[in-house]
Amino acid sequence: MLWSAIYGLKAKLFKVERLLSMETETRLVRRAAEDALWCYGKLIQRNQRYRVTYGNRLLSEEHKFGMESFPRLAGWTPAIEPSQAPVLLEAATTETKKEFLNSLLRTKRGRELMAEWCEALLYKSGSLPNSEKRGGAIDAALRK
Repeated sequence: MLWSAIYGLKAKLFKVERLLSMETETRLVRRAAEDALWCYGKLIQRNQRYRVTYGNRLLSEEHKFGMESFPRLAGWTPAIEPSQAPVLLEAATTETKKEFLNSLLRTKRGRELMAEWCEALLYKSGSLPNSEKRGGAIDAALRK
């Protein structure tokens, strides 16, 4: 389940890049960015389920591959602020993308998260060091 979520997110991120390279209408790129956010949320949710079931170890005692590393395997993603992580995790418990997006739109933090995520993907305003902050925010939210 985790690997399918990683590859799903990777595919959505590639779609955003492809649409941007083709100078597609902003609304279509934004929709693709929202799809990527949904896949990111689902990956974090599966990450959390794995952590509850198996703990922090992916392989064995010798392998110290932290669970917060999974989203990074899909490629660069915008930073998720610590205050946004619980909102993302709650929205990711929904069954469909429509429910996920509606859940985000119901709260100010959710709307901010969606807007910042889409803007960062559309304009590549984030940077790789921010992804370190993102991993920490998600990791801290998962421990609660």
